[in-house]
Amino acid sequence: VLEAMRARLKANAVAVTAPLGQGDAFTGVLDLITGETVTFSDADQGSTVTRAPWSPEEATMAAPWRETLLERLAEADDAFLALWLEGAPGEADIRAALRRATLARALVPAFCGSALRNMGVQPLLDGVRDYLPSPLDVPPPTGTAPDGETTRIEPDPDAPVAALVFKVLVENGRKLAFSRVYAGSIREGDVVRVLGADSEGKAREQAERVGRIFRLHADRREQLESVGTGDIAALVGLRSAHTGDTCCGRGRDARLESIAVQPPVITLALEPRNADEGKTLDEALGRYAEEDPTLTVSLDEDSGLRMVSGMGELHLDVLLERMRREYGISPRAGQPQAVLRETVSREAAADVVFDREFGKERQQGAVALRVVPRERHAGNRVRVGDFLPKEEREARKLLPPAFLEAALEGVRDGLQSGVQTGWPVVDVDVELTKVERTEGLTTIPGCRMAAAQALREALTAAVPLVLEPVMKTEITVPEEFLGAAIGLFTTAGGKVEDVEDQAGRKLLRGTAPLRRLFGFSTSLRSATQGRAGLTLTFDRFDAP
Repeated sequence: VLEAMRARLKANAVAVTAPLGQGDAFTGVLDLITGETVTFSDADQGSTVTRAPWSPEEATMAAPWRETLLERLAEADDAFLALWLEGAPGEADIRAALRRATLARALVPAFCGSALRNMGVQPLLDGVRDYLPSPLDVPPPTGTAPDGETTRIEPDPDAPVAALVFKVLVENGRKLAFSRVYAGSIREGDVVRVLGADSEGKAREQAERVGRIFRLHADRREQLESVGTGDIAALVGLRSAHTGDTCCGRGRDARLESIAVQPPVITLALEPRNADEGKTLDEALGRYAEEDPTLTVSLDEDSGLRMVSGMGELHLDVLLERMRREYGISPRAGQPQAVLRETVSREAAADVVFDREFGKERQQGAVALRVVPRERHAGNRVRVGDFLPKEEREARKLLPPAFLEAALEGVRDGLQSGVQTGWPVVDVDVELTKVERTEGLTTIPGCRMAAAQALREALTAAVPLVLEPVMKTEITVPEEFLGAAIGLFTTAGGKVEDVEDQAGRKLLRGTAPLRRLFGFSTSLRSATQGRAGLTLTFDRFDAP
């Protein structure tokens, strides 16, 4: 195992504990630093730990392991080398040298054990404490203020609180915000400011009161009065909190780096089997979307289908299985479809006068705009043109802001649904070139509708282009199956970018359109006797 870690992971692994027996005969571990045998009680599932000096047989068994540990430390740490040459270094010397080597990434301490039987877990956790860096050993995180200025968040327990919400869980209608405190402390009843961003990237802020604080222990929870710097806890009462949000105290106005969320790439249509199941399905999807920022849920008004979008086939399969287990429902599911985007391939313009009666009210507006393609991944830009003739620029100053804002809002809303596929439009520059007002006739809704209609006409004239998700693909496969893997990958529309050796196996890297990869993992396993590994990561939206 250690050799595989060195070969495949390029990690300079060195054993800190060695196994005493193997398989069913595994009874404990040999601590190569203290010279003790560590055993774990079967009566309480390993909770009781007993340490005893090595017997002569155990000392003989551990000697080569310990000698290797000391030799590796001497190679990695000059201060320890001097001690080793002078004589037998003490336990404190070994621990200090191993910590220095670990922080320098020169060595990787390796512990053995069985998590299933709770054997060897305690020494591993002690190793996390003894050898891995504390917050004082690494640069502090930075926060970003509303004005864009960055500030360091020092791990100071007396400073205003700064905590990152890294997971959200909904239980019995209550939201648990799993948070890591980077500075300050939080007590029950404290009011914190939850800083985040909405779906359009605009900053949002909400003051929330912390109701309860829990420390979680797998299948049980412990209620706390407060948590301090470095603690991880679940906070109850933060109703507006989402994954990646920052909780700030009074006197601090900096948002910690959020958790990156990739856009969904695959959509599944779900249909409830009856009305009762429909209510349960909506409840389940609402909860899952609240917990998972990579999951989006929408309702198709025409068909009544629930459209669920996620990161891949496995993501949605797990979702369906959770519904079956947690809610006892199995909605009918359609075939998965790739999420698409639209853009334009050339410049176009449109000039629309909207004049229509809705009920007893007449809505009127006149808008002209121009659509220009942008570079791929540049995003959308919606703006008011600055190249108008002087008289038109002067007239625009007299236009009430509400009319201009209505036209801009109509454009932004229109970009959410393309003319060819109905998916959002990306990478376009939309420039308003005219918003006219006729006294007594022009209305705010009319301006909005005129802008939306002008956008659709301009997008149609600009020759819309469909973009589909392209995935970064990594395939690890034994060398004898490399040809079969490449053949399958290219058949699926993949482009091979690199093939390299990785500890006796081949690592194939490339890109492929997601819609061609449905079922690819099953075919790959069949062609390689189940010995290939596949990793898919979203890369970009691009034309086929």
